[in-house]
Amino acid sequence: VTPDAIKLFIEKNRKWFKEPEGGGDWTFDKSVSEKTTPFIFESEVKGVMQDNLKIVDYDDEFSTDEGGLVYAVVVNLTRKWISVVFRGTVGSSDIATDRNFNFDYD
Repeated sequence: VTPDAIKLFIEKNRKWFKEPEGGGDWTFDKSVSEKTTPFIFESEVKGVMQDNLKIVDYDDEFSTDEGGLVYAVVVNLTRKWISVVFRGTVGSSDIATDRNFNFDYD
């Protein structure tokens, strides 16, 4: 899955989702209303598009609102990196952190 594919999916299906104010878990929007304001997640996707990033594998089968495990295998073609990422998630507040596949140089 590429960031371009994720961005396209969001653009074509934004009306089916609603995002809580300030971000968080999306829910199904029964009103199917058009939204002109981009979701917070979309700015994150645009950021990783610059690195030519590709998600090769991802699984969150064992993740719930109470916590769980998320893992991914990510290829960064710009920087020639392969990352295997394991992330324990405790609730929806960690979602922004979970999708950050950048190295921390500090």
